[in-house]
Amino acid sequence: MKLLRPFRFYFIPAVILFIYTCLLAGTYLYEHHLLLASTVQDVLSHWNEELGRMNLIASKANELQDPSRIDDEIVFLSNDLDLKTFILVNASGKVLFANHTIWRGNNAGETVEAFSPILHDDVVKAGIPTTKVDFEAAVLSIYYPLTLEHADIGKQPQLVFMEYDLYPKFSAAEQSFRAHFFFVWGLITLFLLAIFLFIYWSFQRPIRQLINAIDDMGVLSSSFLVADELVELQQLLYKNQQRYRDLINKLKDNEQRWLFAIDSTRNGIWDWHISSRKVFLSDRWKEMLGFMPEELEDSFLSWKERLHPEDQNAVLLTLQAFLDGKVTEFESLHRLRHKDGHYVWILDRGMIIEWDENGQPSRMIGTHKDVSEDVNNQQTLTHLYSHDSLTNLINRHSLMKQLQDLFASNTDTTSYSAMFCLDLDNFKVINDALGHQAGDQLLVQLAARLSAQFSDNLVSRLTGDEFVIVREQCNSPQLKRTLIS
Repeated sequence: MKLLRPFRFYFIPAVILFIYTCLLAGTYLYEHHLLLASTVQDVLSHWNEELGRMNLIASKANELQDPSRIDDEIVFLSNDLDLKTFILVNASGKVLFANHTIWRGNNAGETVEAFSPILHDDVVKAGIPTTKVDFEAAVLSIYYPLTLEHADIGKQPQLVFMEYDLYPKFSAAEQSFRAHFFFVWGLITLFLLAIFLFIYWSFQRPIRQLINAIDDMGVLSSSFLVADELVELQQLLYKNQQRYRDLINKLKDNEQRWLFAIDSTRNGIWDWHISSRKVFLSDRWKEMLGFMPEELEDSFLSWKERLHPEDQNAVLLTLQAFLDGKVTEFESLHRLRHKDGHYVWILDRGMIIEWDENGQPSRMIGTHKDVSEDVNNQQTLTHLYSHDSLTNLINRHSLMKQLQDLFASNTDTTSYSAMFCLDLDNFKVINDALGHQAGDQLLVQLAARLSAQFSDNLVSRLTGDEFVIVREQCNSPQLKRTLIS
């Protein structure tokens, strides 16, 4: 009977705790699934509108024979850094337009890893968009058919394929969700704990009174049996309470460290105890810089000493401003030195998770993400935004910007500049007779000759067969005769 008493004492709380844990886990998983589904639906609704607009732009570009409209729209859409892939392919799967120029002219099935030629054929035939969501990889894929009237199937895009990184949206939504979820269930847990404490104290006093009464009656054997058991139970509970507190502290550290990294498995993790100067650097963090885990010390200097000299001051000032509360979030794009000597572009994000008794930050945790490829792609997009994709001359937007700068900087009233506009006559006849490819070749040759002839001048292609040449400071008579001739 003495062995059965502890069993009965722990059995009921264990069953209640098990049921409560199952209910908590089930509720969390269900609401988490609804959250992700809602987030995906919001993103999908936004991109359905953007793809519908792209369909109209592609139709207009086909009608006016002006593919630059599509390029401009892709540049605009690429401002969303979460857009991984955006390509327009023809019926045979050839990439005609893309947010990465290296894909153009290639077969999408061979170049783009996530592209499915089978789905491409099905969507083009059915004319119905198809959506795929990979919740594990946090990626949304859309196959969107284009409806172009009077379009040459081989030369005009028939379908848009895009991939969108859902991780930032998921991360932001889950952060808010966790805060709300744990707050609500924390209150419920505290309420249940209060009930259990009330029951505990309500039963503990009568038992103690009963033990005292038995002791006063002189029933020593029974008193010793009951008292010894309760003393042992009290001591065991005390020891378990101490172990429980230590375990809770360890679990709290691990929970704050690893729960933050659940959705960041592709990123490096760092954990900085500001007051004690202890730093944790994950293996992935070191791997980004080419080091084995044991080759790089977990310290603040391991990060600071590898900052690029041009970035160091700005990064440290940003970090200090965040710790001083002058900015609400820490996010820095900087370069770190690789083991091989070259520099890697890193997107560094962090948050404060602990404060001391004076309200000062005492602990930060964050992630490192290698964005070297994204930075290089952004530089390519910047070039495409300011230059004509066919002739590589500056486009209308860049020309207007440089003319404004020239006008603002010219304070000498005795000097002036000249602008010459060139328009090819009967260029449409070449396109109609020999095809647009021959017309494009002619424009490329003309652009090369203009650039060579006027190498010291500003040469731009406005649109179609229109070119502009700008000459600064046309004051000398000799220069006037040269330009006229």
